[in-house]
Amino acid sequence: MTDAEYTDSILAEAEARAKRHGEFLEELAEIGMSLCKMLKSSVIAQLNCGETPDVAAVSLAFTRLSKSARQCVALEARLAERHGRWRERVLRALRTGKGYPGNLEGVKQPAALDDDALELGAVRKAVVKRAVAEMIERDARESEAPETEVERLLDDLYDRADEYDDIEYSDRPISEMI
Repeated sequence: MTDAEYTDSILAEAEARAKRHGEFLEELAEIGMSLCKMLKSSVIAQLNCGETPDVAAVSLAFTRLSKSARQCVALEARLAERHGRWRERVLRALRTGKGYPGNLEGVKQPAALDDDALELGAVRKAVVKRAVAEMIERDARESEAPETEVERLLDDLYDRADEYDDIEYSDRPISEMI
């Protein structure tokens, strides 16, 4: 395999993976939006029939569905940005001669491809989420906080924890993340 073929195969594989992930997330976001629209139609139908919808249940369902759709869109954008940065590093390495010819040793692939660090990061992220969730739930029991407030705090926890990729949890001390 020539250097050019090797480089093309790496870029083509990464492009195909990025495209597949983007399509998957796009479909998930569309499903989430469809479910939001179905929920809206259901509420309108109930109102038209003179029924009173359960506002708390509708609000909770909408919050969760819309959050899911937003997270899909945000993750799609983050993955596209990460892939773009990785592709630029590959091309820069090729232009400067670092990591070329025949291998891209000097260019780290996107974090999603670093399985060991990703697995460690996922475990550490889960530990952080569990520890903070337990603190929230314990404090809520002690202060007799309403369930909706606990749900909001837990949603905020999961949103903030998911702002960072699993890989970013792999090299930071857990005490720094809590």
